[in-house]
Amino acid sequence: MKHIYYVLLFFILTGGLMKAQSLSGSLWQLHNIDNIETGKSNVIDKEVKLSLMFDSDSVYSGIACTSYKGKYNAVDNKKISMRKADAVTPTCLGISVLQKEVLEMYLKVTRYRVDNGKLFLFTSDDHRMVFHKK
Repeated sequence: MKHIYYVLLFFILTGGLMKAQSLSGSLWQLHNIDNIETGKSNVIDKEVKLSLMFDSDSVYSGIACTSYKGKYNAVDNKKISMRKADAVTPTCLGISVLQKEVLEMYLKVTRYRVDNGKLFLFTSDDHRMVFHKK
């Protein structure tokens, strides 16, 4: 009986279960792409502004050399899937190699984590994209 009391007290003091980290309305800038298997990190040049915004509970968008928009689905505070960006509007000549690589990586994203102003997107092929909150 004492055990149940402590469990109830815990839920009252902590507000119950941890709330899911909502991505909706958040804006991020890509900082680096890491290969988890090899440990190599590709830090993105500060001049390159590749952003990612979760516009709503199901739409993401961003801008680099072109603006793009796609759909995503995040569940259980950890799992996420991102569908191919279906609307790409050029804002400069062509699409950069980095942006093409990032858009392809979005399709492989399976998990995410938000921690200390950073968004980590993990892919099925052992990459991690690190974004800083804007």
